[in-house]
Amino acid sequence: MKRTGKKLLAILGISLVVNTIDFKYNAKANEEISTESAASMLEEGDYSKAFEIYDTLIDQGIDTAEVHYGRARTLQELGENKQSLESYTKSIELDPKNAKAYSNRGLIYGSLQKIKLALKDFDTAISLDPNFENAYVNRGVTKGAMQDWKGAIQDFDKAIQISPSYSAAWRNRGIVKETIGDLRGACMDWRSAAILGQQDARQWIAAQCN
Repeated sequence: MKRTGKKLLAILGISLVVNTIDFKYNAKANEEISTESAASMLEEGDYSKAFEIYDTLIDQGIDTAEVHYGRARTLQELGENKQSLESYTKSIELDPKNAKAYSNRGLIYGSLQKIKLALKDFDTAISLDPNFENAYVNRGVTKGAMQDWKGAIQDFDKAIQISPSYSAAWRNRGIVKETIGDLRGACMDWRSAAILGQQDARQWIAAQCN
């Protein structure tokens, strides 16, 4: 059964990819430890503590792109999208070549229903890093929500070409194929996704694929 763009976004949205922190520090040794501590708290899921540390670092004058990126990621996890958007924008102002910041800000724009701005950020992320598979998946999800099925499939194709083990790309391409009536193609993609660990793909295979 075909899905509307809104329903499709609810399903695809599960696989929106948020890029993790990959800092290259330029701070002094004692500052570096504090920044690493904030990043550690973020990755461990202690978002409130991470937010406190990032805010303290900024108050201390450590006003770097990396710190604002980490703060934005923390706010994103806390569901504070508008504040997260501000922090990603600040990070991009300080480091306009960070593809991950553009891709993550694109997710925020998407959550705020600013689709054109989201697509623009994904385009920029891909122009900065043509092999950035996460950005292709994020853009594909957004195009799928807009019912641009061809564009969505092309982006998932590219993500799979870059990273054949990227399970979310297989999963989401299968959703789009099912939506446009290509159940055979969807089942093939879901089988690949299931092999790569996508549990919901297993359920769809059992329900819809012979």
